Formats: sequence, structure tokens, C-alpha cells
Amino acid sequence: MRERDHGGLLAGTASADVTPPVGLWNVGARRSERIRDDLRATAFVLQVGSERLAIVSVEVIQLIRESVAAIRERVAAETGIPAERTLVLYAHTHSSPITRPSRGKMPDDDYVRVLEKATAGAVMMAAQRLVPARIAFGEGHIGFNVNRRRMTPGGVQMLPNPDGPVDRRVRVLRVDAVPAGVDAPLAVLFSVCCHPTSFPTSTATGADYPGAARRVIEHIYRGETKALFLPGTFGNVRPAPVDAQGRFRSVTDVELDRIGRALGAEVVHVAEEVSGIPREPGTVTPTWDGTGGLGAVHHDVPLRYRSVPSREEILASTSPFEQPWKEQMLSQLARDGRLPDGEPCEVQVMRLGPFLVVAIGGEPFVETGRAIEARLVATPGIAAVLVLGYANGSAGYLCTAQANAEGGYESAQAYFNSQRPGPYADDTEAAIVAAVGTLAQRLV
Repeated sequence: MRERDHGGLLAGTASADVTPPVGLWNVGARRSERIRDDLRATAFVLQVGSERLAIVSVEVIQLIRESVAAIRERVAAETGIPAERTLVLYAHTHSSPITRPSRGKMPDDDYVRVLEKATAGAVMMAAQRLVPARIAFGEGHIGFNVNRRRMTPGGVQMLPNPDGPVDRRVRVLRVDAVPAGVDAPLAVLFSVCCHPTSFPTSTATGADYPGAARRVIEHIYRGETKALFLPGTFGNVRPAPVDAQGRFRSVTDVELDRIGRALGAEVVHVAEEVSGIPREPGTVTPTWDGTGGLGAVHHDVPLRYRSVPSREEILASTSPFEQPWKEQMLSQLARDGRLPDGEPCEVQVMRLGPFLVVAIGGEPFVETGRAIEARLVATPGIAAVLVLGYANGSAGYLCTAQANAEGGYESAQAYFNSQRPGPYADDTEAAIVAAVGTLAQRLV
């Protein structure tokens, strides 16, 4: 269904504190011992005529489908924004509490409930702050990310691969109130393609580089602006720092602050360029004032596991790394009599006038994001396509068929940590790309 031209864009933004107490299980089965920096849920609501949609980004490792449903239900009840028009993103910071069972550890249910309510609350506040607005789009560049899948004589290892696929663009949506009451945007949405694994496992809770950049952006604009992180398709891309042996390492607190300043400054640079000071003479900045309307559609794509282990195969597992997975699989077999052969992955497409936002519920590879963008960017009337992962529930790693053939952590080992029966089948990427194309046709 094609959206009608309503005209007249309204926008509002708000944020809520979602910092957990010390002592919860962080990613990597380590208890938090201190708070490095606060975690935030930042919301953005748009309205054209009677149509509204919401985007909210939360600085946590992930949100399961049940949490997303609870957030959407609360938002719908309080604001009238339908579930299919609410996009819930999670920054995927690895320095945050687990929100689903992982490596034999359980999430803190009380914290998860507070997290859901606070996230919905941010959307509700944003919906009450709508003002006439205009959106402009621009791009910058980063250099701190690298592909993390290197082929070695022993197979694919998690090592820097400077020749592997990577996306180093910084993509920025600047939202200004019209007419501007202050010399600062209402909101800045920025998308980067890099795993927030500056600290792969940590006893210090923090928001990693997305939070570091957010703080810089908001500081530069003197607190008049909300910065909202849009996670790219970075399933196989991470920060580049390595040790003396050439292996990935955690950054220091000082290094993280530097990354935050560099990224935050680049986002602000782009935001200033699209406000009327172009980088090159004659540059045309894509903008939107509500003309063409807005819309959102979503669909659950049924994904199949590549294989499902039998009871005998589960019992034969002896690796300590696999022990929590083994216990979970045996418990599920005893309870249900079988293991599932797959699970759904939500795909959502939003149209903001000349901009398309594609959101995929899991950890897609950078190649998948590029394939979707290339397919949609030539659509008449579309000036930019932002393809995001880590949205609307966590379906785990969404590998390409090539990655499945090559092996490596994402395609052959990660399912142990997420306690799934196995990795997904080779047609996963094709199914997701096809679903996105079908959904996009309904909006354009």
C-alpha cells in the first residue's frame, strides 16, 4: 500500500537512563564490578498528518523478542503508535548485562522489566515533544573498524582481515526544529558498521564506542541535542586494535575515549555540513520536510537451522565450552520432546520520505547490508538506504552462505553461547534479502 502525501513533518526526541545496578551478569559470564558510564535508551518519534512511527535505540547487548513485544505494547497503549511502526534497536555493547540466557548464566528479570518500561517511557516522552521539523542526510568516514574473519591454514580465525569486506561510512540523519529556536539540531541519528566489542568481556558496565560518541555529540551541542545510535550490519566487523602478536585486544579506557571523540567529531562534522555548509561546491544534500509521507511494514522470516542435534549427539559433547549449551538442549528435549528446527527473524522497513530504513532482527554480515542497499538505492524517489541489524529481537548470527562454507566462530560456534540448537541454513541471507525487497515494494 502506498502512503499518501500528508506533508508537514513533526519530530520529538527523549532519553531514559537504563543503567543497571552493579553485580549483574555481564556478557562473557562475568559479574559487573563497576559502572564505567551510564547506559541510555534514546527515542525518536515522527509524525506526518495522522501517521506516526517511533525509533528507539538502547545501549545494551540485545533485546529478545518478548521484550520488544512488551515495549511495543506499552508504546501502543500510551501513544497509539502501532507495533509495526515502532523500531526497537539495541546497540549491542558487550559491556552490558545479558538479557537472555548465555553461557549458563541467567539474566536479572527485575532489571529486564525495568529496562522494558524505561525504553517504552522514552518513546512516550518523545511522542509528547513533537515540533515542526526537517531532516537532512549526509555521510562521513571512520577508520577504526576491520573485518574479523581471516582465512588461515587452520580455517577461519577471528583475526584482523584488512582485505575482507568492511563499511567505513558514518551515515548521519540531522533533525532540526523548524524554525530553529537554537543553533543545534533537535536530534542526530548516526549509523556505524562496527561491533561494540572494544571490551569483548568486561566487569565494568558501559556503552562502548556508541555511548562514548553519543556523549561527545551531545556535549558539543550543549545538551540541546539527543544523539541516537543506529547499529549497522556488523556481524563480521569489529574494532581494529591488536596486541603484539597481531590478535585482537581490548582497548583501554583512554583509547575508548579517543575513539568516542573521533567518531563524535565526525558525526558533528557531517551534521554541520548538511545544515548548509557542504563539503564540496555544488553538493546536493538530501532533505525531507514530510512531503511523501512516512510508513512502516514488517514481517517474520522463518529461518531454518542447518542441522538439529539428536540426543545422542548432545550427550557426546565433552567440551567445557559447550557444557551450558548441552544442559540447555537436554532440558529442552525433556520438556518439549524435540528441539525446534528454526526460529523467526523479524525484518522491518520504514520509509521517511526519500529515506528507507531497513532493520533486521539479528547479526547480519556487512555483505548482506551492502546487497540490500544496492538493491534498493536505485528505487525512484529514494535518496538513501540505511540497513541496520540488531533490531526487534535477537535471532543470532545471520551468516552468508560463503561464511557457512568457510566455518569460523559466527557460523560454527556462536550458537553455543546463544544456546540455539545450531547455526542457520545456507539460504538465510537470500531469504532475508528477498523479504526486504517485498516489504520495500509496499512502501515505494
